[in-house]
Amino acid sequence: TWSEDGASSCNQCPDGKMSDAGSTSEDDCHHEPCEAGHYMTEDGCHQCPENTWSEDGASSCNQCPDGKMSDAGSKSEDDCHHEPCEAGCNVKRTPGVKMERTT
Repeated sequence: TWSEDGASSCNQCPDGKMSDAGSTSEDDCHHEPCEAGHYMTEDGCHQCPENTWSEDGASSCNQCPDGKMSDAGSKSEDDCHHEPCEAGCNVKRTPGVKMERTT
């Protein structure tokens, strides 16, 4: 909530936003920081897509390195991994390219 100097009541922040104690303008309203695996937009928090990750409070998602992949909502670079290889195959890993079967 927020209120102007001398106001007798507080105003609600719009669209699920919040404000710090002592806020005096609707401009002071903001979304709560996003948790890991999500990123902030003007509309609030959104889940990071596949093959990306983010830490708490992120404004964007980080791409998994070296052609690695991850599930949507990954919270750490440690969640990035190479695509598993089926039994009986060897893997040729090329950065930025999905794995190739070499037999």
